Amino acid sequence: TSVDLLVLKISNSEFRAFDNCCPHNGSKNAWSYSNEKFQCATHGNSFSIDGNDAKECNSGSTTGGLKKYSASLSGDTLTITKS
Repeated sequence: TSVDLLVLKISNSEFRAFDNCCPHNGSKNAWSYSNEKFQCATHGNSFSIDGNDAKECNSGSTTGGLKKYSASLSGDTLTITKS
């Protein structure tokens, strides 16, 4: 099954969450991560994680960023808000 989120652990107290859907063609679970970008293995397109220029899932876009969600840690509970 596909999961709708990609979660990066930045530090013990900081996490970032992103849409697990390639803006280009909607692929999920086909990601690698390096240099502050996720790269989709389906066609090799890279997408930024800064939250700017976020593209919608399956929009045909080959550049831009992944949709970013709010992530907060309280004790042992990580809360991600998709809005």
